[in-house]
Amino acid sequence: MHKISWICLIIITTFFFSFHPFLSLAQDLSGSYQATINFDFEPTVNKGKPFLLWATSTHPIHLDTLHAHQGRGSMLIQPQNKVLSIYTRSLPIDPFKGKILSLHVYMKAEAFTGFAGIYASVLSERQSERLAYAENIDSVFADTTWKKISLQLPVSEQADKIAIGLRTFGKGKVWFDAMQVWMGEEVYIDSPLQGTEPFLAPPRQDSSSVQAAFSTGDPFAQHTATLPNNHESSSVLRQAAPSLLLKQLSLDSLQGKMLSFKGQLKLTGSAHQKAHLYVAFLLEDRGYHERYQYIPYTLPAAEQEWIPFDIQASVPANAFLTTASFGIATFGQEQVLVEGLEVLVDGTPYQDPTTASVSLPTGQQLSWLKSKVISLQTTSPKGEQKDLLRLNSVIGQSRLVGLGEVSHGSHEIFEMKHRLFRYLVEQKGFTLLAMEAEMGASARLNDYILHGKGEAKALLAGLGFWTWNTEEILAMIEWMRSYNAAKPAKKIQFVGFDMQSAGVAIENLLAFASKQDSSLVSYLSRLKPLVGQLKTEPSQRNVRLQKKDTLLTTIEALLQLIRDRLEVAKLRDLVSLDELAWLKQNERLIYQYVTLQNMPDKYNYRDACMAENLHWTLNRHKGEKVAIWAHNNHIAKQGKEFIIPMGARLKREYGDAYFAAGFSFHQGSYRAIEDNQLAQVKAQVSYPGSYEYYFHSLGMHKQNIPATLLPLQGLSLKEENKWLFERLFFRDIGAVAAGQEYNFTRHELKKEFDALLYIHQSTPSIGVTK
Repeated sequence: MHKISWICLIIITTFFFSFHPFLSLAQDLSGSYQATINFDFEPTVNKGKPFLLWATSTHPIHLDTLHAHQGRGSMLIQPQNKVLSIYTRSLPIDPFKGKILSLHVYMKAEAFTGFAGIYASVLSERQSERLAYAENIDSVFADTTWKKISLQLPVSEQADKIAIGLRTFGKGKVWFDAMQVWMGEEVYIDSPLQGTEPFLAPPRQDSSSVQAAFSTGDPFAQHTATLPNNHESSSVLRQAAPSLLLKQLSLDSLQGKMLSFKGQLKLTGSAHQKAHLYVAFLLEDRGYHERYQYIPYTLPAAEQEWIPFDIQASVPANAFLTTASFGIATFGQEQVLVEGLEVLVDGTPYQDPTTASVSLPTGQQLSWLKSKVISLQTTSPKGEQKDLLRLNSVIGQSRLVGLGEVSHGSHEIFEMKHRLFRYLVEQKGFTLLAMEAEMGASARLNDYILHGKGEAKALLAGLGFWTWNTEEILAMIEWMRSYNAAKPAKKIQFVGFDMQSAGVAIENLLAFASKQDSSLVSYLSRLKPLVGQLKTEPSQRNVRLQKKDTLLTTIEALLQLIRDRLEVAKLRDLVSLDELAWLKQNERLIYQYVTLQNMPDKYNYRDACMAENLHWTLNRHKGEKVAIWAHNNHIAKQGKEFIIPMGARLKREYGDAYFAAGFSFHQGSYRAIEDNQLAQVKAQVSYPGSYEYYFHSLGMHKQNIPATLLPLQGLSLKEENKWLFERLFFRDIGAVAAGQEYNFTRHELKKEFDALLYIHQSTPSIGVTK
């Protein structure tokens, strides 16, 4: 009887531990092989594999059992002046949806110089997009005491993955320990995770598939192919032209990830002799697709009727890529049978973005928004400024105010920017208007504004951009002239900072040279036609930049001769120091233009030059305040991946003295280039999932309020404003019309702007008539 009791006790004990998921002993007694994330970095967790569910980049991480904030271990990182990220994507998503995620960790360092901290991303793998991102990464020195660092970000209902991680850059030692993750007001319990069994379970032999080698024409790709032992699934019969497109997918937020295309195919006739699979990455330029990279993959010898394929291709780190295409080229009219096509992104099945759901604004969110926005009674610059006086505290002491625009052709946005400029002049003492216009030509228009020289319409047309040759801009120029004609204590001025043409800069130099220096006239006369030859296809530009062909070498030599002649003019005292500085800046504009035409990273270089030119202007106008008129994407304090906008460079240089105001609208139309001509274009209406839709949902337009402004500075993450911390859609149009379904792209509004000015209805800007 006593022996039977012991047997029963053993059975009961075994049963209890097998089904209690929170006891660490359960894994050993029950045979369960589920892993935990191990936020405490304990050495015995996951069968002695403490970092099993953590991934790292390029550099090893270590478990340190001598230093710990709590428990018996910590994570030790010793970067060698490289960026090192350690992250996990194993958090279950469902408990976090619709809540605010808070991440905390303890960190200390020893003999370390550099940056270290934590970050988190909320992702939608269905859409291949990042929905929210936050980081707390700062400079670290020899701080040998443990300190707690934290961050917060909202988790959208659309999300299907969370990544949290640690990041360091520098040299020395950094420890992390005692990480905690909160779901709103509730702490996440680090418990065993379903689906992690393969990481800890003993290996098993599976004979249901046969591994086969796969040859490729790409020396950088490594492939394996799996051949199923039956063909019972349905096949798709396709007729091959010279090439057959099998799959096409958007690359939004997929840069740097690994794509895999798996399946089987069967070829008839002689197709196999020439056929190859391919992956092509495309970038979009002014409405048409241009091939960026084409990768062919040779088919293996036809040893069986069905040929398996497993193609892997890494998406290039290019923010302007739009599409990946996968297909087969047969160069004939043979039939191709394709079966079981599967697309993976970093090993996870790709799903079309259309499957994602979108959250609508809640009553709590709209109540908060209504309490924060500033109502603006009119967009007309002729209106009173009482409603604008509330902006005094928003703009504060900023002396550089960026005024963005979501389109280069909206009547209401142009009028509102004119209205805001008047307010800045009359209420805040601003004296400069700097525009995204050619710098040399802008100086001529400034002569009209200061002294009445010339004719306003002709000088405005002389800026060279149709975008500014409008009745709205002309009205502002005329107001600036009338303001100065009234002889104020301080006159206002107009300056440009763009450099997309060099003609006027050459003319400005010729005007001086014709009076003072025949040699300089000769160099400039030779330079002018050569500069005109630079606008060629991108591939030729890249070749010129790398190989320095004769044209580029000749231009650079002439520019150096021009610099030398300006130095001679200085030596002989032929020019005032102020005029000399302006002549040298014109030569600099020519150099910038030449480099731009031969620069692969054209977008970033242009923004860098515009920031440089604006900085030069502010040094010339010490202590003055400037309103900066440009597109949202230029005045933004943060750009998309790989983009450093002008605003980010100004923010770094001037700090809190720089203030960026973005603009957008809900519906209507705008003026833009469409089918190679100026046209009035109907805009896509904002929709759920966009920032604009929140403003539209307030219904302020029903109260005859055409515009509202939301200050974005100093916001702390709360349930009612968490949408501002997410990466939602935001209208994004330039000078070229966007298709009806392509007006919006993902943005991080709070990081890009200090305020957003929302207008309900847009109509096209009005071109100046001769």
